[in-house]
Amino acid sequence: MIGHPLLLSVAAVDFVTLTALSAALWVLFPIAVRWAPGLADRGQLALERRAEAGAFAVHIAAVSLLASTLLLTIAFALGLPRVVSGAMCGTGVMQAMGGAGYRAMGLRLLALLCLSAWQMVEGLNHSQPEAPLTEAGVRVFLASAPAVLLALVDTVRALSALDTGLVVDCCAAVYDPVVAAGRSVFVGGMADRLWVGAFFVLSVLAGAAAVWVKRAASLPRVSPWLMAAAALLWAPAAAVSLVRVFSASIFGVLAHPCPWCLFLPEHAMVGFVQFGALAVAAREGIVAPVAIWAAGRDVTIRSAAADRLSQAAGRLLWSLGVFLTLTTGPALLWRLRHGVWMWG
Repeated sequence: MIGHPLLLSVAAVDFVTLTALSAALWVLFPIAVRWAPGLADRGQLALERRAEAGAFAVHIAAVSLLASTLLLTIAFALGLPRVVSGAMCGTGVMQAMGGAGYRAMGLRLLALLCLSAWQMVEGLNHSQPEAPLTEAGVRVFLASAPAVLLALVDTVRALSALDTGLVVDCCAAVYDPVVAAGRSVFVGGMADRLWVGAFFVLSVLAGAAAVWVKRAASLPRVSPWLMAAAALLWAPAAAVSLVRVFSASIFGVLAHPCPWCLFLPEHAMVGFVQFGALAVAAREGIVAPVAIWAAGRDVTIRSAAADRLSQAAGRLLWSLGVFLTLTTGPALLWRLRHGVWMWG
C-alpha cells in the first residue's frame, strides 16, 4: 500500500474500527450464551453492564467504518487518480487494483448495512426500560461481525494490489462508439430502456408505499413490505439508470457510463449526493423487516417500531426527491435548452 495521506487516514480509522469490533465481541459474546432477563443476581447485573459497554463499542465501530468508507471513496475518486499513471478518475484506480477495489467497496457497503440493522434493533431495544431485545441485538451483531472483518481484510488486499506504475486506460479516454449507430432512443438500446422503465416504476411504487406508511396510524402489515421491496429494488435500478443514461446530461457527452466521473469537481461532485441518496434509501429499506421482526419478538415495542417505520418512510421520500432532482433535472434542463433529449 502506498503512503498516500488519504490511505493512511483510512488505515488509521479502520484500526479504530477493528479495535472497537474486537472489544465489542469480547464484551458481548457472554450475553449470547448466559443472558437471563428473569434473574436479578450478580451475574445478570454484570451482563447488563456489559451490554451497555458493548453497545457503545459497536456504535464506535459503525461510525468509524462509515467514516473510513467515505475517506476511501474520496481517495478513489479524487486523490489516487493523481498518482496512478493514465488515471483521470476512480475507474483508472480500480483498473490499477485489478478489480479488487470494487469487491472491497461492495463488502464495506454490506457491512454497513448489517451494522445498520443492528443499530435499528438497538434503537428499538432502548425504547423500553426493560430492554427486551438485548439478546436479539447481540445475536444480530455477532452475525454482522464477520462481514465487517471481511470488509476490513479485503480493503487491505485491494490497496496492497494497487500498482501505481501500471498505465491504465481511464474512462475519460474511452468513449463507446455506439452513439454513432444512432439506433436507439437511449444510449445502450433496449436494455437501457428496461432499466429506466424499472427505475421510474419503482420510484412511483416506493414513493406511494412510503406515503402509505406515513399515513398509517399503527404498524401496518402490507405497506411496509411493499416499501422495503420497492426501495431495495429501486436503488440498483436507479444506479444503473444514472450511470448508463442520465449521466450523459451531466457530462455533456454520450456513451460515457463512468460512475466515478460523477465525483469529480468539474461535475460539482454530484455523485457524492446521488450515491449518498441511494445508500440512505437502501438503509431505510431494511427498516420494515427489522421493525416487523422486532415487534413480533416483543409486543411492548410495537409503538416504537411504528414510529421508526414512519421515520424511515420520510427519509425514503427525501432520498427519492433528492435523487430524482439531481438525476432527471439535468436531462430536463438539456431538453428545455436544446429542444431535444441528450440521447436523441
